[in-house]
Amino acid sequence: MEEQRKHTRLDALNLIHFAIRDEGGEILKQGMGRTLNVSESGILLESHTPIGQSRQLSIAIGLEDRIAELDGVVVHCFEKESGVFEYGIEFGGTSSAQRDILQAYIDDFMRRK
Repeated sequence: MEEQRKHTRLDALNLIHFAIRDEGGEILKQGMGRTLNVSESGILLESHTPIGQSRQLSIAIGLEDRIAELDGVVVHCFEKESGVFEYGIEFGGTSSAQRDILQAYIDDFMRRK
């Protein structure tokens, strides 16, 4: 099967704090999780917190000694038998400074491989 993604996904475990927001930007719920992989355009998030499809998120992700604050939307969701959820999160509406932090992390990760 041909790869459909625009950006390479890096297998990376990073802690994440997220806030689920409504259409008006109000926080509905907060949770913690970890990344399973990271790319320029999104992450695969693992969490015990139910989020729901198409939900808007504000994400704080620890990338080595920095924290990137990113906005994203849940594009797919999968519940494992263990009750843990996996969420595909696509980034959007994030400042260029925060995207630069993410890109520097990805570049550094690729150099180390």
